[in-house]
Amino acid sequence: MARDKPRGLPDDVVRRLHRDLTDRGVQRTIRRLYRATDLAVWSDALHDRLRDLDLPAGNDSVAAVAGAEMGLTVWDTSNKSDPVNVYQYPAEGREVYAATLGGRPYAFMAVSDHGLLGFDLNRALQAGRCLDNASGTACSGVYKGPVGSLTAASYVDGTGNYLVATSGRGVKIWDVSQYPQATLKLDGLKDDTVRGLALWRDVDSPAHYLGLVSGVFKPGVGFVYEGRIYDASCITSSNGCNGIGALLKTITLGTNQGPRSFVTLSRSGHSAFLYFGTDNRTGGGPQREFLVDVTEPTQAHDIT
Repeated sequence: MARDKPRGLPDDVVRRLHRDLTDRGVQRTIRRLYRATDLAVWSDALHDRLRDLDLPAGNDSVAAVAGAEMGLTVWDTSNKSDPVNVYQYPAEGREVYAATLGGRPYAFMAVSDHGLLGFDLNRALQAGRCLDNASGTACSGVYKGPVGSLTAASYVDGTGNYLVATSGRGVKIWDVSQYPQATLKLDGLKDDTVRGLALWRDVDSPAHYLGLVSGVFKPGVGFVYEGRIYDASCITSSNGCNGIGALLKTITLGTNQGPRSFVTLSRSGHSAFLYFGTDNRTGGGPQREFLVDVTEPTQAHDIT
């Protein structure tokens, strides 16, 4: 991972950049990002290199990126024009959530064959461009070990000190305010397929909500996918939740979902929105993306 010998982008990656990413600004950013470093483990597919990215709340000087085969890469972003890769944990990374807990930044990565793994981002920044091993012992103090009992994880998200993850069936939420201790607060939908997760807190109240994608089989039609919004406020109680909270709203997404679904929360002032997307780029009907106003979850509606 020596920075004095940058690897640059292979020709086939450059061709995929121009084929898959039509925005020239995005192209320039990714070119600069991967020219500025020499990652030890690469994925052949560009879209797998950047599966997910997150920054801890209130801290824009460190970023965590999840990617296939590349696993977790941690970036020192204190110089916005020259981000530096400081740490890598090779694995089949799916998604990542970053949080500030007790004043310290952490990242939690969903790994397809290892569950949910935790990392100390402060120690990663001090690691000196370190490539870790599978047991997390090559870069002292960065890898903190698994969270909960999941042996496989496909999606992860969170809000504040609450962390939500799924292996693709069912959903679990932990309180990690005392991390590395993690307290299970919700374990529900054990018989349901879950594809994509978003957990958020209401701006004006202590209410918490969970958004996800699931599918139901309908004879003659096949699997019909739907976005669901649940009341997850019970996670803040001392005893946690007794199963999943109340289902507040369902949004029909059709039959167009590909192998993976994406659920992302965004805000504008006091308004909140959920993006439902998929990696299905060509199949199905005319609409594969949905933007839903969830400011009032019981009245959530598609504004695409």
